[in-house]
Amino acid sequence: MLPEPPAAYLTTTQSYPEDPKFQLQVARAARLHTLVAYVSAPGFFLACKTCQTAVPLSLIPFHFSSTKVHAYTRKDCAALLAAWDALYLHSQTTRLRTEADAVTWEHANIRYRPQPPEPLPGLAVHRGLQCQFTSQSTGNRCQYISRQPVKLRAHCYNTHNWGTEPKQGHDIRLAKGKTLPWERDVPCQRLHNNGKASALWRVSPASAEQPASQQPASQELPAGPSQSAGRTWADLEAQLCRGPSRVMDSC
Repeated sequence: MLPEPPAAYLTTTQSYPEDPKFQLQVARAARLHTLVAYVSAPGFFLACKTCQTAVPLSLIPFHFSSTKVHAYTRKDCAALLAAWDALYLHSQTTRLRTEADAVTWEHANIRYRPQPPEPLPGLAVHRGLQCQFTSQSTGNRCQYISRQPVKLRAHCYNTHNWGTEPKQGHDIRLAKGKTLPWERDVPCQRLHNNGKASALWRVSPASAEQPASQQPASQELPAGPSQSAGRTWADLEAQLCRGPSRVMDSC
């Protein structure tokens, strides 16, 4: 079912589904739908279907104009996002609107839990190394996880004094390097692959090992009418009065 259109599109002589401006917005929003998935509670964000990472709304034009993975123009991506904002933002709770929101989300959700949470749909499940020391600030097991042994070693040395003279409460075997103070093959997720909000958190191993067909699916964004959803990127560019598209038709 189509959402209620902006008031500017309502007229007394023409129903809004026939309004070409509204139809173009629906087509653009549907195009964004082919690139991202909506992750509901407790995530409430959009995730790139290709990269399997969270994408704050403000970074969508930048993310999908990346030459390494995607090949859209930043201006075109901004047009798709603007259409989705106008049609669906009011009905889709979205907590990650800026990069700062991603950092806030990370601080609020990455914390000690007696049982690891279920993996969030839309995000890749990685295998990492988790520190086995006890956090002096919380008294719980340290939550630091890394996929790189060199970073885990640096964390244990700088945070827990591992590798220096043995101190009270530390196993002398750790100082001599006979036992490595981390757990291997830990299922984990993160919002971003690098930079801000890229910390890893542990997830339930049972759920992480389920086949993809059995894992909870992220919600598909509203796609609008089927004829609009089926339009190609070249069709949309033609409507935008541009020349032939030189970008990829799919992400």
